[in-house]
Amino acid sequence: MMVDRTTFDTLLGLLNEYVGELRRLATVPPHQLLTDPDKIASVKYHFVVAIECCLDLAGHVIAAEKYRSPAGVCCVLRPTTGVVCFAAKHQPPGVA
Repeated sequence: MMVDRTTFDTLLGLLNEYVGELRRLATVPPHQLLTDPDKIASVKYHFVVAIECCLDLAGHVIAAEKYRSPAGVCCVLRPTTGVVCFAAKHQPPGVA
């Protein structure tokens, strides 16, 4: 089984939309953003769905390429290294 291009492109498109909205919200002056509960909620929502989209992308690749199932989210995304670890043989040195 290979990565389904349509699924992957759809998820990347959604991620692009979410990140675009976060970039737009980043231009709002801090005092305006922090005093508007709707803007704060929008930032939180788009941040969460962007992360979920990254996890969906990683999960799709893991399943399609038949990598081992991750033990948890920390095994899918390594925030300290920025590396997606699909299997032990793909991990950079020093990453458990």
